[in-house]
Amino acid sequence: MHGNNNKTNKVISGYWVGLLDLRSILQDIRSLNLTNDERILVVDHNGSAIIDFSPASANNNASSSSSKLMDFSYLKSTPALVNRNAGSVLETINGKKKVMIHQPIQVGNRFWGVILVEPISQLS
Repeated sequence: MHGNNNKTNKVISGYWVGLLDLRSILQDIRSLNLTNDERILVVDHNGSAIIDFSPASANNNASSSSSKLMDFSYLKSTPALVNRNAGSVLETINGKKKVMIHQPIQVGNRFWGVILVEPISQLS
């Protein structure tokens, strides 16, 4: 018997869900000796901020976490992180020159990243 041996390709789609202990991560970040002008971003593979922390916002009782996803895909560091590249770049944000120091981190099969935003004036 000659049958057509066509198999239907099945596509599985859905959401990958993981849990992050953001409080623990924020405690670790708060323990760093950052100045008010520095900022730490943890971005996912799309450039969305998972954590956006600066001592200035924490000192002003502003929330260092939000339910609103902030898009940082426009930063020069974001594509580098997705491509697994660590390094630094100069960037102008809100009219001020900043040094962006970035390090990729692997989360599952994707690469996210940590970005330290440092004012150039503090590097002198």
